[in-house]
Amino acid sequence: MARNLELRQLLLQQMMSLNTTNNQSFQETQNYSLLLSILREIRALIERLSEDEPDPSSEVISRLQDLVGNEVEVATGFAPVSGILQTVETDYIVLLNGTSRYFVPLNAIEGISS
Repeated sequence: MARNLELRQLLLQQMMSLNTTNNQSFQETQNYSLLLSILREIRALIERLSEDEPDPSSEVISRLQDLVGNEVEVATGFAPVSGILQTVETDYIVLLNGTSRYFVPLNAIEGISS
């Protein structure tokens, strides 16, 4: 879901860039006002979607914070990582497994078990 929000924001940025950088070439066409209207509608829809979508990372952070100090296994797209959950930051966690520390980005976490 965070990726969807990032993609929506990127699309919005590209549309705004398109609107400002190519303004003169679009004005030369008869469809400029129609295109501008469509872009405004799309921008409004994207903003509304972004506002309505819950932030999944806050749920993950909350769940992880409850598990600090406990043994956990974190599923990632690459391989599961296990250890004692030491720290939960805004964009990563730190697991201690023996003498090894693992820094796992939140956006790589697909599941958590304790």
